[in-house]
Amino acid sequence: MITFLLVISFLLHFIMLIAIVILSIRVSKTKELELKQEKVARQVEETFTAYLLEIKEENERLMNILEQNGQTDVAEKNSTGSDVTPPEPQRESRDQEPPGPIVKKEASEAPNVTSNQNKESQSSYDIPLEYDKEESYQPSVQSSVFQLYDQGYNTEQIAKRLDCGKTEVELMLKIHPKMKQ
Repeated sequence: MITFLLVISFLLHFIMLIAIVILSIRVSKTKELELKQEKVARQVEETFTAYLLEIKEENERLMNILEQNGQTDVAEKNSTGSDVTPPEPQRESRDQEPPGPIVKKEASEAPNVTSNQNKESQSSYDIPLEYDKEESYQPSVQSSVFQLYDQGYNTEQIAKRLDCGKTEVELMLKIHPKMKQ
């Protein structure tokens, strides 16, 4: 009987030893994962810091250029209209506009009309009303950056084309998950 109890005791000790080894392996893997995540977080923070410094330097250069030209405020430059004109939105032709709501003529709208014409006008419809505002699609800066990048433009060309900073374009391209490949 004592041998049986000793065998069971050894088996239980062996099982507990295996369980402890497995748990220690899992804990070490979790610690490694945490270290990797901290490393990635530090890299992202360093990247953002570097880009922020570059943006700050670029802004300082722009301010120096504006001061050299005698302009201290971008708003002054826009209000004079000498160098910068806002882009006009592209208008679609009337044929491509969606039809407006159709308004039915009322008899009270045309008091000088005879009764025959009044009956006809009650059943006829007016020309569609035009919209007060034309709705147009304006792509975001980010989508424009990615589209131009896919077309083969480099960051400087994209920045000039979209009138934004080169660093801003680089940051968008580096952060976007699709571009990481």
